[in-house]
Amino acid sequence: MSVHYHFTATLDGNIDNTWFAWGFPRNWFVNWSIRPSAGQAGNILLRSVETSIGSNGTITYWLSISKTKANQRAITFDGFYQWEEF
Repeated sequence: MSVHYHFTATLDGNIDNTWFAWGFPRNWFVNWSIRPSAGQAGNILLRSVETSIGSNGTITYWLSISKTKANQRAITFDGFYQWEEF
């Protein structure tokens, strides 16, 4: 499996947030990961990944992301995925 870049986002203050990625084929097994962007320091966690199936049969992934330390400054991070067809 190769790693593919999908998005860059910023998590502000003490909030948790959910991002979504849509349009993935149903016959892909997708593994998600996040990491601080280049030059960024901080502790960030991909808490959960949920899925839903769209009316066109594609998969939407809902990524719940949070910080691991309270009162931490904003963190910019990158989201990546790996996929394997089954």
